[in-house]
Amino acid sequence: MYESPRVVMTLPHSFQMLMGNMFFCITAPLGLGLGMGITEMQASFTTAAVSGTLQGIACGTFLYVTFFEVLPHEMNSGENRLLKLLFIILGFSAVCGVLYLDPDIKRPRCFQEPLPAGPT
Repeated sequence: MYESPRVVMTLPHSFQMLMGNMFFCITAPLGLGLGMGITEMQASFTTAAVSGTLQGIACGTFLYVTFFEVLPHEMNSGENRLLKLLFIILGFSAVCGVLYLDPDIKRPRCFQEPLPAGPT
């Protein structure tokens, strides 16, 4: 498991690190079960709002860790900074390309296809 540099610097004792890992080990399956339960509920505005809110929190956490903890730590080391930037751009482009080209990506449940135009 990846521990962020800030967490490692602020938790000086092994016991505190162990307790942090145990907390993660307990809450990760609970969050997974909660998410699975929400996606299996009947499609309604409430379930779409709850699901969207939880996905927004997860995405925000991912972006925060990426841009404020991992990337600054990696880019502050003086070695191969241009090569690191190149691979960041290539990785981002690869993910976007896969998502764009994949025909099996499903639209969110709250998205409704427009009604076909017919004689009125």
